[in-house]
Amino acid sequence: MHYTPPHASWVNQIELFFSILQRKVIRNGDFDSREDLIAKLLAFISDYDQTAKPFAWTYSGDSPQGGLMEADHASGISARRH
Repeated sequence: MHYTPPHASWVNQIELFFSILQRKVIRNGDFDSREDLIAKLLAFISDYDQTAKPFAWTYSGDSPQGGLMEADHASGISARRH
């Protein structure tokens, strides 16, 4: 049996992507309609796919509880289109 620590889970990577999506597109977004929201989400994902870099995970190992995981990911993608 192989033990995968929770801080190494692929689910964390998905959660991190949705966090980026929320910060860059959804939060403070200005959407005229549902279709506008969908178009901006798809445009962001398309741009993100072109410039995405691997996440550099760090883990101090001090304690399995409480916010010891971090991902260093700098993305200069703007969600707003004018």
